[in-house]
Amino acid sequence: MKLTRVNGQLVASQPQLINLDRVGIVERKRIFCEIEAQIPLRQVPDDISERSVTVTDFTVPARDGYAIPAAINGEAHLSASPATAGFLVGGISSGANFAGVIAYTARDAGLSPPITGLFISIPVCLMPQAYPLAPAEWTEKHLLSLEQNADNPLLTRKSLTDIQDLYGCPPEDPRISFLLNKDHSKFPGRAYFQICGRDPLRDEAFLWQMLLERHSGTKSKIHLYSGQPHGFWRFLQMKVSQGWLDDVVDGIGFLCAEEERAQQTELVVKV
Repeated sequence: MKLTRVNGQLVASQPQLINLDRVGIVERKRIFCEIEAQIPLRQVPDDISERSVTVTDFTVPARDGYAIPAAINGEAHLSASPATAGFLVGGISSGANFAGVIAYTARDAGLSPPITGLFISIPVCLMPQAYPLAPAEWTEKHLLSLEQNADNPLLTRKSLTDIQDLYGCPPEDPRISFLLNKDHSKFPGRAYFQICGRDPLRDEAFLWQMLLERHSGTKSKIHLYSGQPHGFWRFLQMKVSQGWLDDVVDGIGFLCAEEERAQQTELVVKV
């Protein structure tokens, strides 16, 4: 594994974020929205903002009859094909959980063309209620951050449990706690991970990355934000947050690059 260190800035604490466990989920969201309203909006790069982009909304029918809303950046202008240019699936936080679920489902269903890369940012890989079902080796050696970062800003163990209780899904179901899946083979050859050092979910991401590399030979690019809590980049007054979008572009570039770019897993530590 290649290790690169990049200087950054530690997260600045916000008084409103102290002891978020004192309030419920609705009030917690209101606090986040209040803080974000005081922060300047992220600026769109000039080479993008000057373009005229038409967004078309449509729905995709699911097997149970539910119409999934979707949108597409000018359908008539797209020339890429998943079969030739790459087929990426990704998400952030709970969205990264969905991406993992999709990846396992697509593998088991023999999706064609197959997924070629994963964008996984601060993922939920194992519901807190399912930790007792994990192998003892995992909970003793690999899954320590749920306790170490139980009371850290933005996402605490209690708030994580509260949110995941709303899922209404059995925590032991490997379709949502996909670390419990018995088979981690036949996954895409590349994955891009974003992991926060002070996130209760930190070690779930590292464990999943290790399992994918061990059983599927997946090579990863990892951006580890040392000292930062879950989803810190919403606070744009921090220098490390201002560079987050560039990191996303870099990571997706890794997923789409020529084959020689993915010869080994690379960990980039940002502090």
